Amino acid sequence: MRRPKVAAPLRQEIAQELKTDLANLSFSPGSRLIERELCERYEVSRTIIREVLREFESEGLVENIPHIGPVVAVLSPEEAVQIYEIRGILAGLATRKFVEIASQRDISRVLRIFERIKASAIEEDVRAVLSGVSDFHNTVLDTINNEPLRGMLDRIHTRVAIMRLTTLSAPGRLPNAVSELSKVFEAIKKQDATAAERAFIEHIESVALVAREELKRQRLEQPMVKPMKRKAKST
Repeated sequence: MRRPKVAAPLRQEIAQELKTDLANLSFSPGSRLIERELCERYEVSRTIIREVLREFESEGLVENIPHIGPVVAVLSPEEAVQIYEIRGILAGLATRKFVEIASQRDISRVLRIFERIKASAIEEDVRAVLSGVSDFHNTVLDTINNEPLRGMLDRIHTRVAIMRLTTLSAPGRLPNAVSELSKVFEAIKKQDATAAERAFIEHIESVALVAREELKRQRLEQPMVKPMKRKAKST
């Protein structure tokens, strides 16, 4: 059964659903995004799907390859490092602003989130760890109420969302990530804004290195998407 037709909100809803599916690796990097299958999956028209794919292409999430069509974008190792560098600066700034204005109640809230992250890491539940990290970021952004910064971070986050599950799943990465984040939360607890910003930037720098090596490995293991050869017309 097709969804009710309400153009703009529906397009935004589908865009968010597809972004979530990309982040969860329901569509792997380099895989084709076939309009007909997307229409069936999200129960919407081709018009909506095409609008969403055009939006994603402008954001760098989708590439349109001649004779193939839209595919999930594949970051190069160099691009990943550059994007993570920007994310570290912006998220570090947001963390510093949070510490500067946070009440004890705000600080207690994020410290409880970190306890959840640590518990999930012990259980090796990567998705739960990611959920906790997202809750932390949302709490920080809600508290500082800086919409331009939120907008920039949302765009950057979307570009690296596909890598988040991959990097945390790398051997030995989960305990290292928790150890890095513990420095961030310790600085927050002490209300040391400068230390919190620095610790978060250092954490993202470590993530960038893991992402770069993982992308290099994937390049060696997975062949690049190539245009399909057209069949010769019979005479």
